[in-house]
Amino acid sequence: MSYNPNASNAPGSSGQKSGHSPGLTKIREAKRRRDETDQILSPLWVLAPILAGVVSAAIMFLTVGFGTVGVGMGGPEFGATFCLGYIASIIVGMVIVAYPWYMMIKRRTEHFKRDHTLTAGIVEYLNEEQNKGKANLSQELATLQSLQSEMTSEEDEKSPILYTIIIFVIPYIGLWYVLYFLMKDIYSHHQKIVAFEENSRSAVNKLGHSVVVPSWKDLPQRNFVLYLILSCCIPFFGLYWMYTIIKDYNDHFKSQWHFEDQIAGGDYEKGQSGGPQGPSGQQPPGQQRAPGQQQSPGQQPPQQQSGQQRPPGQQQQQSPQQQPPGQQPPG
Repeated sequence: MSYNPNASNAPGSSGQKSGHSPGLTKIREAKRRRDETDQILSPLWVLAPILAGVVSAAIMFLTVGFGTVGVGMGGPEFGATFCLGYIASIIVGMVIVAYPWYMMIKRRTEHFKRDHTLTAGIVEYLNEEQNKGKANLSQELATLQSLQSEMTSEEDEKSPILYTIIIFVIPYIGLWYVLYFLMKDIYSHHQKIVAFEENSRSAVNKLGHSVVVPSWKDLPQRNFVLYLILSCCIPFFGLYWMYTIIKDYNDHFKSQWHFEDQIAGGDYEKGQSGGPQGPSGQQPPGQQRAPGQQQSPGQQPPQQQSGQQRPPGQQQQQSPQQQPPGQQPPG
């Protein structure tokens, strides 16, 4: 299924209706959807197979216990009860095992779709600003458009239901393939988003606005063949493999949120460059100084320095330490 990030059918997505440019509307729409797409998955879900075994065993234990008490051992009634309990234990166990895989595939696909909208909005916004003659962003836009094109073409949509079923229908091969694309795709996507952020930040700085983003957390480039061999040779290494995938996606989501908060915060749209400012970008009263002038800790404010005229009737109050030499304080 193809996805067109340039087509926005969200309510109020038109720049005229929302009061903002179409590019900014896409950026803010992408940020609004991140609670739905970027779900932080607990690493404890690596214990899903163990949990499934415990729950399935509990179901069988209860089935045998109630069957023995209710219908007694042996007989067709006990056999039917045992079969129902056995089937229920298998279904419940499979659902518990399948859930984390379904969630990992789902958030991978939904996050990529949201990022396609986000990057398209940033490129569109920067094009709008360049067309207004505010700055020459041709170099940054060329790089951003190239990265955006790579992401939309390489990051295809994968059905979480289909690939979760494949894991169980095609044992080992299906699981290894899902592990392969989950591991490969997040590393490739992370590198592209980091490069996209650097170039978009450079473009925004050219527009005279400041975007401060904390350092991105690096994702290690993991070797699929090595992990596959280790999972075949070391018991329970597959659980660690699953843990690394959950953690890599969680780390990527959290790092990207800082960038989105700066881009979609709207400070640059209002002509602000960070920090509290007054009208027309001036500092608030009491904070203005001449260029290069610094006030030392012991320096008095200008209206309290000696020799400065004051309105008639206003008395100058000075402490004894501030009186000129030879002048006595009033008795």
